[in-house]
Amino acid sequence: MDDKSKVKDQAFEKPKEDKVHQPVEVELLLTQAALDLAMPLVKQHFQDAGRSMELAVLEQEIKLVDGQLVLEVIGQLQEDIVEKMKAELVRMLRELTKSTRISIKLNVKEEIESNSKRLYTSTDKLNHLKTIHPALSDFQRRFGLETDF
Repeated sequence: MDDKSKVKDQAFEKPKEDKVHQPVEVELLLTQAALDLAMPLVKQHFQDAGRSMELAVLEQEIKLVDGQLVLEVIGQLQEDIVEKMKAELVRMLRELTKSTRISIKLNVKEEIESNSKRLYTSTDKLNHLKTIHPALSDFQRRFGLETDF
């Protein structure tokens, strides 16, 4: 065989496939201990960013149930806040805990309407406080205090 035929044969030969070994990713689940260690850092991040609404949501009860992070929120406003911050929260928790699978579930609680009368004016507030602390009536009389200017 001459050199041209060798080159031609080599060109038509199937290249030998090198086996590429890719590491199998091990799924790391979020644990309560890892969550407890990461949450102060997450809260600090939101506090440093001046995001008090998100911080208020994170201050409520957060628990891990069946591998899901359960956030308890009160009302539609907090539910909307969590929906907006969900991606950032998942990213931060993945970075801090090295967990590969984190999902967030919302547990929405409705605000409990109190049966007591809402106190709007200064006079209403003072009268309510007088029922709790009778000495206020005495102070008001002695010092001539008025709620209306």
